[in-house]
Amino acid sequence: WALGAPFTGLLSDRLGRRPLIVLALAGVGAATVAAAFANSFASLLVARFAAGVFGAFGPATLMAAVGDLFPSHRRGMAMGWLNAGFGLAAIAGVPAIGVVDGLLGWRWAFAATGTVLLGLSVAMQFAFPTSRVLKNEASVRQTYAAVLTVPLLANVLGANLLERAVFNAAVLYLPPFLMLSYTLSAAQVAPALALVALGTILGTSIGAWLGDRFSRARIFVVAQCVAGAVGLVLFGSQPG
Repeated sequence: WALGAPFTGLLSDRLGRRPLIVLALAGVGAATVAAAFANSFASLLVARFAAGVFGAFGPATLMAAVGDLFPSHRRGMAMGWLNAGFGLAAIAGVPAIGVVDGLLGWRWAFAATGTVLLGLSVAMQFAFPTSRVLKNEASVRQTYAAVLTVPLLANVLGANLLERAVFNAAVLYLPPFLMLSYTLSAAQVAPALALVALGTILGTSIGAWLGDRFSRARIFVVAQCVAGAVGLVLFGSQPG
């Protein structure tokens, strides 16, 4: 994902939003189906690496499409709904895949997910709205030279890197914590993970409303402080 992301904006500006979104969905879908047929841990890692490379083309292009399709005074709310989509997908997808994994095994879970993504790529090819994109004729060097001169860019990237690292560490740790502490199966843990998605929807809805009205930097800082405080209250007193 990290390798593909730096080139997403450039390709999206030159090729358009729809092709990159379709490529992301189809590529992740094909790589996920391939993971279902992995015959070793190494081949599974290769399939997931490929999924990450293709996946890098999706979110940034979607956010750019929001900028094309919505005026500036409505982009905060549009971004909120876009991020709420991830939460809504998790509410349905996480429990469903947990059940598939628990009943049929992990290979079927990968195959089912990949098939849905391939179908979605076809739907997006025909249904995604067209947007007017100004073609970027600058070279790769010129483009990134301009990007690197944006004020406070390092602050934004550093904050995002730290936030994503902490969030993913917590989310990845939560399922094994619940399974080992309470002897739950993958299917039984799925509803608890859906609560994380519900919180995501609530948070993005509130954040979107606030983002169109107040300083977005302050909202980001307050949100992270609240999340950290809640985590300490819930788990700070847990043994070991």
